Amino acid sequence: MRNSLLTATALGAAIAVSALTAPGAVAKTVQGKIASIGDDARTVTINKRAYRVDDGAKVLVSGKPGSFDDLKPGMNCKATVAYNSQAKTLTCTGRGSDKR
Repeated sequence: MRNSLLTATALGAAIAVSALTAPGAVAKTVQGKIASIGDDARTVTINKRAYRVDDGAKVLVSGKPGSFDDLKPGMNCKATVAYNSQAKTLTCTGRGSDKR
C-alpha cells in the first residue's frame, strides 16, 4: 500500500511538472511599459525583452477588448507569458505614443 501511495505521489508530481513546462504553459507575468512594437514579427518589448503576440492573444486596452494593432509604445502593460516568450494575454492602459 505504501509503495502504491509513493508511486501515485511521484506520478502526480511528474504530471504537474510536465504541465508547467509543456508548450503554451503559462510561466510568468510580466509588467512594465511597452518600449517598442515589432510590426513584422508581431512582438512587444517590455522590460528590454521581446514577446511574440499571436492572433489568439487576448488584448485589453483600458478595459476594452483590443488587438495587437491597438498597442503603442509607452503603454503600461501586464502580460501573461508562456515559457516560449509567447504573450497569451496583454492588459494595457495609457495612451502611449503613435511612434512604433
